[in-house]
Amino acid sequence: MATLVQVPGGLRSIVAGQDSQAFGLDGSGDMWNYKQNLHGGGWTDTQRHGIEITVGSNSSGDGDVAYLRTAANEIWRYKRVGNGSTRDARSRP
Repeated sequence: MATLVQVPGGLRSIVAGQDSQAFGLDGSGDMWNYKQNLHGGGWTDTQRHGIEITVGSNSSGDGDVAYLRTAANEIWRYKRVGNGSTRDARSRP
């Protein structure tokens, strides 16, 4: 049975990944990450803010990577690792 978990204020966009993850932007531009796990899963605020998300996989194909474009045209790469921590990097086109 699926559990409905709500993000405060709701999401204005959502992108599904391939490894039981989803990424969404709320009305303030905050990026949220949903990860399914043995206990049901839930949404985590990534502490990143932007205007557009796209999702791909890493070079070894073992997980989703979200790319977030900010209003300043920076690109953040977000990857959730096993213990819930993240690795991210920023670049400017």
